[in-house]
Amino acid sequence: MLIESQKKSQTVLVIGGAGYIGSHMVLMLAEQGFKIVVLDNLSTGFQSSVLAGEFIQGDLNDKELLAQIFEKYHVCVVMHFAAFIQVGESVSEPLKYYQNNVAKTIGLLEVMRQYQVRHFIFSSTAAIYGNPGLGVKFIAEDHPKQPINPYGLSKLMVEQILQDCEKAWGLTSVCLRYFNAAGADPASRIGERHEPETHLIPLVLQVANQQRDHITIYGDDYETV
Repeated sequence: MLIESQKKSQTVLVIGGAGYIGSHMVLMLAEQGFKIVVLDNLSTGFQSSVLAGEFIQGDLNDKELLAQIFEKYHVCVVMHFAAFIQVGESVSEPLKYYQNNVAKTIGLLEVMRQYQVRHFIFSSTAAIYGNPGLGVKFIAEDHPKQPINPYGLSKLMVEQILQDCEKAWGLTSVCLRYFNAAGADPASRIGERHEPETHLIPLVLQVANQQRDHITIYGDDYETV
């Protein structure tokens, strides 16, 4: 935990901070008094969603730009929200996902090690668990990890890399394994914004709001009425 004086002298670098979850994290950090730098290439995010901090448009793969950021700011923590997340696309375009989600993260970690930044928060996914099995109602953190698509596997790969970096050079990390992250800022400043929309809960709400005429449920073996 950073003490109050550190919040003003050190910076949190939020990569992918113009996306849905990243933009909410930026807003929360600002409300807690942290200095923030946001790096986003705007491939899926929106600059208008970044309501605090300094925004830099650029790609995670640009090591020269990363070095400039680390040199200019006193970065103490890196938060990584810049993954590709569409499961179906990961199956049809696996190399795209391994390149963006894994290879680019390795490059980021190399720059972090160079500048001795050892605190990392990673936006992972519950997809690393795969199909938990019939009768499993609650998934514990130590539940077997058996991803069934390249998206989930790419996230699990990064989690393993983070563990190895901890052993090798003292990196400390936290992995956030979401199921269906949903909702908006309580003050309605920012909310979910995906183009095209692929997330389940927003799609269901669009049907309820008569913005689309139906929602498709895949499979017929669910305990629903």
